[in-house]
Amino acid sequence: MCGIAGAVALSPSAAPRREVVEEMSRCIAHRGPDGEGLWTSPTGRVMMAHRRLAIIDLATGDQPQFSPDGRFALVFNGEIYNYKELRAELERDGCAFRTQSDTEVLLHLIAREGDACVERLRGMFCFAAWDRSEQLLVARDRVGKKPFYWSVRDGIFYFASSLEAVHAALGAPRTLDMAALDDYLTLGWVPAPRTIFAGIHKLEPSVVMTLDQHGAHSRVYWDLAADRDPFEGSLDDAADALLPMLREATRIRLRADVPLGIFLSGGIDSSLVTAMAMQEDATLHTYSIRFDDVESDERLRGTRGRAPRGLTPSSTPPRPRPTGSPPSSATSASPSPTPRRSPPRCWRSTLGSM
Repeated sequence: MCGIAGAVALSPSAAPRREVVEEMSRCIAHRGPDGEGLWTSPTGRVMMAHRRLAIIDLATGDQPQFSPDGRFALVFNGEIYNYKELRAELERDGCAFRTQSDTEVLLHLIAREGDACVERLRGMFCFAAWDRSEQLLVARDRVGKKPFYWSVRDGIFYFASSLEAVHAALGAPRTLDMAALDDYLTLGWVPAPRTIFAGIHKLEPSVVMTLDQHGAHSRVYWDLAADRDPFEGSLDDAADALLPMLREATRIRLRADVPLGIFLSGGIDSSLVTAMAMQEDATLHTYSIRFDDVESDERLRGTRGRAPRGLTPSSTPPRPRPTGSPPSSATSASPSPTPRRSPPRCWRSTLGSM
């Protein structure tokens, strides 16, 4: 999952405090149990923190990462699914790599292409990159899978992967945004750029933003309606065209240096993803949630019949409830406790950002 946080002074008179960024990092510690890093720029005007859940390049993929010439510093949360193809292209153009991580691929793309690099990325991501020419570049993936919260106070731009981390930096009483509350009561969620708290914002999906002493500039780099070409053909033609796209989208999501897992509900989406993944000869674990209501029991739907070779379904009986506790509609199907790196990385069935 990973998490990022940081603070950038937007004027020469402002300076972030290390203890504030350290507290922001502590607020996102649950997002990354495998490593942590905190960097301060030579001028002291920029601080960036990272909490790592190691998926790709377990040995040398720690963050923040820096370009060879020291110009760019990067913290990144997510995964670039097409990083191998992008890396091969960059190597043909003369780029040298020190790690096997997708983070370094993104770093080279930022150095070469600036904010245009986001249009080359297939994946789920948010990132912040500091250019020592005094510019910050931040971006969020096309459909907003990865969270990015931000706020400005006393000339300092604060950002993080969680609302709590940004609030910790501000150190002020929480004030509800009444328009966001209306959104929540009407829609059941708070659309970006609002959050439930006044003064804290979400970077919108498909947005890349640059900040410097002169202000901020943002642009939308992808729009579903504008990026869609009308399909001409029959339903059978559409099915024939869709199948290889699904296979390729699944294949590039199976890139990992840790065991893989899939949340298998037994519905169409998760069953299709599981079937596609098995065609790639991946050794997979599936996880289903067991409900007390038999008709809703994902375990029964997800594991009906004999499991294909290489597929390891997991489920557990409901955990006993303490005397007097309210009944629970669902219980976790997590396997027994294991060492930190042992649990498979569980992949949800969404195929967004194909």
